[in-house]
Amino acid sequence: NNYVSRTNISLGLEWEILPGLKFEPIFSFYNNEGLSNSFEKANEIFADRRASASHNMDLHFQYDAILSYVKTIKKHNFSAMAGLNQTNDHSYSMSGSGNGAPTDYIPTLNATTQESQKVSTTYYVDKMTSIFGRFTYDFDKKYLFSASIRRDGSSRFAANNRFGTFPGVSAGWNMHNEDFFQPATRLI
Repeated sequence: NNYVSRTNISLGLEWEILPGLKFEPIFSFYNNEGLSNSFEKANEIFADRRASASHNMDLHFQYDAILSYVKTIKKHNFSAMAGLNQTNDHSYSMSGSGNGAPTDYIPTLNATTQESQKVSTTYYVDKMTSIFGRFTYDFDKKYLFSASIRRDGSSRFAANNRFGTFPGVSAGWNMHNEDFFQPATRLI
């Protein structure tokens, strides 16, 4: 017998606080659970009535909150974003096996002999917290600038380095938006 259950829920909201200023909170939940039982009746090849059972469950919770702002003043385009993210992952697993049940009429693990029974369980939790931000600017869609920063904390990182900061900067030039490039657009 096998049984699998999955649940996926995501709730979000988009709130325009002021023109150009938007807040988006999001909550997500995912659950994956599986149960398995097997029993092999005595037969000519295997007379020991093998039985096994397992139970696995994975839970994922995620919370996000993003505040963003967009503004255009003539040919100047600005945008800024700040946010936070929290994820929690829980995983549980149990499995057992045994043999030597006295009858075919009790097809479960508890009917096997105590000496043959083996059980294993695992459980772990992973957590991650992040805060992040980004600023972008462009002039007339030609000259571009972007700066971002992210700070992550994870239960997977070493205890003395639980948090890390990751900055980024970029600049660009959309040459194809320049007047001198327009004659070449027919060729490219």
